[in-house]
Formats: sequence, C-alpha cells, structure tokens
Amino acid sequence: MAINQLFSTRFEDALEHLKQGLGIKRRLKKYEKVVEKIGRLKQQFSKAAKLYTVQVEKDDKTGNAKTITWQRKPAPKTTDTYPGYTACNYCEYKMQTLNLGEHLAPCNPVPAWYISEES
Repeated sequence: MAINQLFSTRFEDALEHLKQGLGIKRRLKKYEKVVEKIGRLKQQFSKAAKLYTVQVEKDDKTGNAKTITWQRKPAPKTTDTYPGYTACNYCEYKMQTLNLGEHLAPCNPVPAWYISEES
C-alpha cells in the first residue's frame, strides 16, 4: 500500500504543478498541450491514474486551459492481494464444505489455489 500511496502522491504533485503553471509566465497553457501532458502523466503513473478522474476546462476566448480539476474515484470492493476472490467467497465455500449454518470465525481472504479439496 505504501508504494501505491507514493505513486498517488507523485501523480497529484505533477497535476498540481501543471495547474499552478496555468497562471505563471512561460509555462504550459494551451489546452491541447495540457491535455497531452496529462495523458503523459497518466501513462507515467498508470497505477495511480486509474484511481482518478481528471478534467480540464478550456477558455474559449484564448484557447488556453482555465483550470485543471481531479478527483479520486472510490476504491473498488476487492481485496488487493487476491483480486476477484473476496473474504465472503471464502466463507461461503467453507460453509458449504463444512455444512456450517453461520460464521464461526472472522473472514480470512485466501486464494482459490490455496484451498485444497480435502479441507
């Protein structure tokens, strides 16, 4: 998780740098160039970019970008370690094989390949 946080921080810092440059002389301002730069940032920080929506507002008079806004998307409800295999699936599997009527212990996410047929 710390690595993902680092990527997110760097991506946000780069977007903030680009946003601040809209009002500074000799920095990137043209709408097309700003959108292109954001595309390069999304490519560079692809893991973090998936978590954000970025919007650029265009000034129709000058053809420059007015503002850059970004918002973090809500995190998906999957486990990070084993995507697509959640703790509830594990509990359902165990309840079916052991014929348990209710949860006896807290859920522990386990990969599908780890669950043997004998257990």
